[in-house]
Amino acid sequence: MQQGLGEITLSKYNHKIFIEGKTQKEVFWNIVHEKKKVYKLEFKLISPNILDTNQKARDALKALKEIFEQEEIDITLKNDSGDLKVPEEPVSSYLEYTTEGEGAWKITTEGDRGGKKTHSSSENIDTISLPELGSKSEVDNQLQLLDGKEFPKKQGFSEARLGAEVYAINDMEKN
Repeated sequence: MQQGLGEITLSKYNHKIFIEGKTQKEVFWNIVHEKKKVYKLEFKLISPNILDTNQKARDALKALKEIFEQEEIDITLKNDSGDLKVPEEPVSSYLEYTTEGEGAWKITTEGDRGGKKTHSSSENIDTISLPELGSKSEVDNQLQLLDGKEFPKKQGFSEARLGAEVYAINDMEKN
């Protein structure tokens, strides 16, 4: 979906599209509380966009974007002896930001049989089941721009349509 919409959005609006899955913050905290050793914590934070997520994290990223014009920020905290502290604040602000699909996290802990294990947000992405699509003509009729012109069907078109349906269904399930 990111690839299918990226070229069109960049050329027309001079914006990039980043897509990360939504996750559950409880998975992260379960890992932190169950493991005795934490060696590394990483956050990839996509700079503020149209989503309305954690305000504290958004404000910090917005201030940095005004200075640097970055698209994303990578934060890496390490402790080679495994004694890295993961306090609820400020970690929860950045965790909430990533769980809403505006970034990703990784945490390296001790492994179950020695060594180290890296856990990541990509291992617990929320999923939903999609209904069957209607007929081809029905879908084609729905894909027109506001000015009445047909939506340009480029490579990755089906992924973009699928993404729009995922968000529409997700919104319906919330209501």
